[in-house]
Amino acid sequence: MNIAVVGAGISGLSAAWWLRRAGHKILLFERHYKPGGRMNSRRKAGLVVDHGERYILRDSPVLRELILDCGLQGDFFSIDQPIFTRLPDGSFKETAEEAVDLNRATFRDGLLMLPEALRRQLGGFFSIAVTAVEADPDNPGQYIVRTDPPLRASEMRVDGIVFATPAPQAVDISRPIHSSLNPAFLERAAAVTYTRCFTLIAALEEVKLARAFYGLEVPESDKSNVWWIAFEDTKCQGRGFKGWTSLVVHASPAGSERLWRMHENDALERLYREAREIVPELPREWRWARAKRWEQAQVVNTDDLPDFDRYPAAKGEALVEFCGDYRIGNGVESAAQSGRRAAENLIRKSEPESDE
Repeated sequence: MNIAVVGAGISGLSAAWWLRRAGHKILLFERHYKPGGRMNSRRKAGLVVDHGERYILRDSPVLRELILDCGLQGDFFSIDQPIFTRLPDGSFKETAEEAVDLNRATFRDGLLMLPEALRRQLGGFFSIAVTAVEADPDNPGQYIVRTDPPLRASEMRVDGIVFATPAPQAVDISRPIHSSLNPAFLERAAAVTYTRCFTLIAALEEVKLARAFYGLEVPESDKSNVWWIAFEDTKCQGRGFKGWTSLVVHASPAGSERLWRMHENDALERLYREAREIVPELPREWRWARAKRWEQAQVVNTDDLPDFDRYPAAKGEALVEFCGDYRIGNGVESAAQSGRRAAENLIRKSEPESDE
């Protein structure tokens, strides 16, 4: 069968991977020029910064299988430096030994390595926005993927669809086929909301810390916009510039809302100034800095998710599935697991019934 996967974040890539292993042809659509979604990295001047997800977990069985199948196990390594939690009084919650968790891991060229490897092996990648999915009037049971700019309809006819975008986009794009979907699922999916995330990435002169760490978590408060600070110089060994340090600072959900409304340069200055209040060793000025904005960062109402078992997406055996972290819960591991489950559901529905 020809299966369209709309969205090339880790949930869509995971769904596409399992469908391809089952022998189906995949058409993978992504409105951005590269895959990965929040599993993304910025590469500049030899430095690598993961500016979406912070790390992934080694004990995720779905991710582990994808990593092995892509041959990336040699580039996958544990973060052996502390990730501290900073308490309101400025102290650290853990000792340096307690703050090291070898289950946290990343890749030497950033988390984007896995999405890029999956895209190369999958093929059929279209860097183009999908505007709608319609039922094919001439071929019952098939669908037509509409894009902007448009592609030839004869090339966009598919037998099944996996929607792997954030919930509001998935509900909107699937609107022409809502009659074949479960109303209870659509109602719950349409109610899913997200936090925003404003992120600073910067190159600095080499920073000498009084207490070395890879990452620093800051509990959310009204007094600071900072939520996460990390130094990521352990990546990309041998490519970085001597004397440079790479930095990423995530704002909290509430802080992101405040910074979102500011002029970008002012927002960057404010976030960096607050990071320097937490880590005084940071230099007064950066070499260069960029902002990264995530319109849909984390699912807010995680207790009211469209459950796989109670709320199947499609009526009957329609070959339509939805995946993403809003189906199971926040995080890369949940997103990858939801993609695999969506693929398994689609494969099950496509198999002919046994006569026994």
